Amino acid sequence: MRLLVCAGMTGGGVFPAIAVLHALENKCDHVLWIGSESGLEEKLLRDQNLIFRAIPSAGLHGVGLFKTPRNLIELLKGWQSARKIIDEFQPDVVHFHHLWNLSYGCVRLCKEKGIPTVFTLHEYWLTCPRGGGQRFRGEGLICHDVDTNLCAECISRYLFPSGRSVRFVKKLLSRYEKVSDS
Repeated sequence: MRLLVCAGMTGGGVFPAIAVLHALENKCDHVLWIGSESGLEEKLLRDQNLIFRAIPSAGLHGVGLFKTPRNLIELLKGWQSARKIIDEFQPDVVHFHHLWNLSYGCVRLCKEKGIPTVFTLHEYWLTCPRGGGQRFRGEGLICHDVDTNLCAECISRYLFPSGRSVRFVKKLLSRYEKVSDS
């Protein structure tokens, strides 16, 4: 089996991904790990004898108006790099540990190519457009269901934790993104 691991930036994704690989105990013929150019994963993976490929990555959460366009370009570059790596490596399965500073495009690419994916979620930020892994509304109520109309209202009404430019982008995305288990 050819396994592609996508995890990076912080120990919150890297250490659990390493633990999963240890649990697999040589059940994978080939393992390739992609992550960020600036995260801690490359240094940690050297000790694990794992092949690592870095891709451009950037955050949108709380970066402000002037960094947002540059970071969007970095995310696009990262998605293009991931596409090339996936085409070359041809994984049987892709294991995402989160997409922090990576791109949703990687997941869509796998879906387009019919590559099975596994997510190990370590926080709620994938289901909360406010970011920060919160899944609570600004007045403190917990969101038990993802309702994109409610998300759009919440993002536009409560400032924390995103800056204005990021809230605007997230509000637009939340109206059109569909959350599903498939």
